[in-house]
Amino acid sequence: MTATGALGTEGRAGRSYFHEEQNFPLWIKAIPLLTATVLGAAMGRVWLMGPPPLSRVGLVISAPLALLFVVHVPLVVLHFQTKLVVAVDSGGLRIRVYPLRWNMLPSRMTQKDVALSNIVHWKVSSYNSLTDTEFWGWHFWGLSAAKNGRFLYIMRPSGPVTARGVELQVASGEKLIIGSKRPAELVDFITRLKGADS
Repeated sequence: MTATGALGTEGRAGRSYFHEEQNFPLWIKAIPLLTATVLGAAMGRVWLMGPPPLSRVGLVISAPLALLFVVHVPLVVLHFQTKLVVAVDSGGLRIRVYPLRWNMLPSRMTQKDVALSNIVHWKVSSYNSLTDTEFWGWHFWGLSAAKNGRFLYIMRPSGPVTARGVELQVASGEKLIIGSKRPAELVDFITRLKGADS
């Protein structure tokens, strides 16, 4: 994970005060990679040591393996390419999940901008993936869009089922939890910028 406090840099909407990038940890990336490897090895073993691939028996055995392998290859690429970028600038909070177009998340989640004036409550918070059902919904690991405007942006859990980050309540009623390695710093920047605007 790379995390840099980009103090003094210029963002699209103005000066950037906080910038953090996150990728999935290796153990999450390894799951589809190992699955694709096992499927590929099984398919190769059938083709080399089993019945001829184009025979009826060969097709019955190898076709499902080949289909699963073809499905898993894009999943492997997606797991390695997915990146969460969180920034705070003079215009507000900017959240991006890359790749923006080729992903498994709804578009309302992959590009989210929240004006500082619309943030009504913010705090350092912990999230438990087993007990915090409020954020259960359409998800890709710790990235989730649930009902009633609940959005979860967690890519690097701090424990087996827990993660630390910042919980935000927006004036529209939306609630977000943003995983971060530096949640206190993110809260501090939001507090200071909102204080400067008031």
